[in-house]
Amino acid sequence: FSFGDYFKREAIQFHYRLLTEIFGLPKDRLAVTVFSNDDEAYQIWSEEIGIDPKRIVRMGHETNFWRMGDTGPCGPTSEVMWDQSPHLGVDTIIPGIQADEDRFLEICNLVFMQFNRTKADPEESGRYDTPLPAPGIDTGMGFERITSVIQGVTSNYETDIFMPIIDAIQKLSGTTTKQKNENIIPYRVIADHIRAATFLITDGILPGAKGRESVCRLVIRRASRFGFKLGLNEPFLAKLSSAVIEIMGEHYTELFEHSDFINEVLTREELRFQRTLEHGINELEEELNALKSSGQNELSGEKSFNLKATHGLPIQVIQDIAKERNFTVDIESFAKEERKHSKISGGGQAMGYIDAADNYKNTFAILKSDNVLTDT
Repeated sequence: FSFGDYFKREAIQFHYRLLTEIFGLPKDRLAVTVFSNDDEAYQIWSEEIGIDPKRIVRMGHETNFWRMGDTGPCGPTSEVMWDQSPHLGVDTIIPGIQADEDRFLEICNLVFMQFNRTKADPEESGRYDTPLPAPGIDTGMGFERITSVIQGVTSNYETDIFMPIIDAIQKLSGTTTKQKNENIIPYRVIADHIRAATFLITDGILPGAKGRESVCRLVIRRASRFGFKLGLNEPFLAKLSSAVIEIMGEHYTELFEHSDFINEVLTREELRFQRTLEHGINELEEELNALKSSGQNELSGEKSFNLKATHGLPIQVIQDIAKERNFTVDIESFAKEERKHSKISGGGQAMGYIDAADNYKNTFAILKSDNVLTDT
């Protein structure tokens, strides 16, 4: 972030130097987008940086104009894209980006906050009469994504951040590389979740029923559930946390300091969840079989909530299992059941509404069920 200091020219120059000189990315693999009305950014990229105009794409309000809300700070954006198929030629870049092809991977987004939007401003023009007294820069870049580009792999999970964990999972499960590649999702879910759980526990967030603690419990139990699918029926996450600590411990030394405690918490939660899995999944399977027999394909919110309340089976695990058998879960009615139960029991805050973590989990689940978000 920068407020009231440098602006478009310097931000573009700094970032281009970072990508090409410091990271060493080849210039002929980069393309950029600018907002359709942002002639200044276009001129900087083309004339000062020297990007071929065939690699610069003017985009619309939906993709290249940032705003905080209906009113307030806003401004155009400029994205830097990585061309994953340069052999297709420079003439295909502009139509390819406009069509949102998988060929192009966004590796950076420069946000130029320069206007103050009022309700009187036109919705789509991108031209506003009120400049901010101190324009600002917001640069967004995902660490794992840029790492995948620098290391020349096509997925975050193929970087040296995740591969040692995935290799450890494969070793524990006794699967071949071919078997792993044909069923990669469990490996990726476990690798992602064990890293998250390791850091949560290190920061003092332990598995529990509410708030941040419920998030910790969720990621541990979901990882355990996917391990169960790979035949890992005994506690295994503590062994994987060692791989996380080995990868990240040089920069986060507190991981080494808390390693024994991390392993203890993980193993205890896994053992507790294994009892849940044994009883809860059996009951869930019975419910799904009954639905199939009656020609239905959706598990009710009431049934889902009862599974969670009785056996502690997380809604995400219920959804995972239902999806594997081509069933859906009524998330809206599940959320209603949770709210009703919370009011009856007096839990939560302010007359028992569900805490923010539960609201977040339900929203996330709805987005996944609508295919807005995916597991990987």
